[in-house]
Amino acid sequence: MKGLPNHQTTEQLKTQTQTTTEKVKNKFTGALAVILLIIGVTASFSHRFFTPAKDNPLILELNKKRSQLKKSWDEKELSLDNLFKNNSLSKEKYFEIKERNKKQRVSDFKNISRERKALAHDFSFNGRNSIHYWLWVFGVFLLMFIITIFSSLKDYKLHKAGLLKWYEPYANIVFTLISLFWLYHTIFKKNYDFSIDFYLVALLIVLIPLSYFLYHFIRRTFTIEEKLLENIRNLVSHVLHNTKEDKENEKWELLDKISKNGK
Repeated sequence: MKGLPNHQTTEQLKTQTQTTTEKVKNKFTGALAVILLIIGVTASFSHRFFTPAKDNPLILELNKKRSQLKKSWDEKELSLDNLFKNNSLSKEKYFEIKERNKKQRVSDFKNISRERKALAHDFSFNGRNSIHYWLWVFGVFLLMFIITIFSSLKDYKLHKAGLLKWYEPYANIVFTLISLFWLYHTIFKKNYDFSIDFYLVALLIVLIPLSYFLYHFIRRTFTIEEKLLENIRNLVSHVLHNTKEDKENEKWELLDKISKNGK
């Protein structure tokens, strides 16, 4: 009997230690969740601090130059046509100048195109047309990945508590794999892409388990709805058969509340 208090003290210490550990674990998990969400949300909006490709000042200036060049060539062509109409140029001379102008015009616009491609290449980032666009794509898929991780953890706890069917937590694994695939694609796939066959196989791998989950999810949803309606009918039947006459008004008030909640 003398050893009992010591045993109780040991058990109490173990319980207190487990409780403290659980609290620390919950605080750490909560802090990590907040940090990850902040990173995800920030990443999905960070592209706003960078200039998109369509607003690149150098390309805008080049577009202006191209527009002026087009206007200049149109004026030259119009002037040449007027000279020919006024018989200031012979037919042979007119077509000779026109052919020469055509070649020069094509050459001028090709030079503009080469400059545009060079500027676009310099402004691009990691295979995308700008760091603005790359950050937007990366941020969206990073946020998607973080959300699927949280959803997976939540479903794991619910499944462990017996509140989910065995197949339901695996739906989030599919979305996690999709987000990981596109994160990999955004970071490592630069100037080339996967083949169409790869995408078809990946699509099949994703769609088969996802279709299985959706089928059971829809089936379970209708089952729950049918059970809910059955419970409501049983409740209404119980109220109608077991309400005393002096409680008639309360009965109809209750039925009115049930009908309003069902709308």
